[in-house]
Amino acid sequence: MKKLVTVLYVVSALLGAVVSSPLVALYGSDVILSCTFPHKPDSGTRRVMVVWQRKDSSGSDQVVHSYYYQRDQLDQQGEAYRNRTQIFPEEFCKGNASLKLMRVRLEDEGRYTCYVGNEQDNVEHSVDLVVTAPYVEPSLNFDLSNQDDHILLVFTSSGGYPSATIQWLNEAGNDITENSTTTQLADETGRFQIRSEVVFPAVENLSYTFILENRALQQRITRPVSVTLETPATL
Repeated sequence: MKKLVTVLYVVSALLGAVVSSPLVALYGSDVILSCTFPHKPDSGTRRVMVVWQRKDSSGSDQVVHSYYYQRDQLDQQGEAYRNRTQIFPEEFCKGNASLKLMRVRLEDEGRYTCYVGNEQDNVEHSVDLVVTAPYVEPSLNFDLSNQDDHILLVFTSSGGYPSATIQWLNEAGNDITENSTTTQLADETGRFQIRSEVVFPAVENLSYTFILENRALQQRITRPVSVTLETPATL
């Protein structure tokens, strides 16, 4: 196995490596990591060798999936990828050595490299995988206790990744985020739980806007807040 990978490294370096644009995948979903290579439709596929690798946190190459001798060779597969990968040998005749990664986790983020050797060429193709998760609909709470002539507004949300950008605007559209307090804590899955609060004077009418952005996913949640306070009638 090590000898095979070494040979592909050397030859592909001579041909030049291809790096695709980052691929964005949703947490918990399945994703296809593309890898193509020159292959004539009428040539055989018996000698096609495919090795998908990724560097781990220590910088060592970890086998994600490998295929040669006309079958999957998973003895050296990294434990984190057990029962979560698939390639499609029937697609080799089309020059397709793509990898299916199932049930994507946050720790799957990183650069994946595909090494392919066949009867004609040896190629190297890399793709950067970015994992994201959308934030759930924010919930709003009011707290009037222990606030002398002030109102505490609190927005909470969860389930998102990576950490979000939070913004508060006043009625005129001016940024007042510096007057707010926001905490973002990772849960056991690594996704974030958000709590953002701000204290406003208890005037008759309030009009503010809360904005949450997950820029990696291009998710933007905008929630206007309007509060009307009624003065109790005097007898």
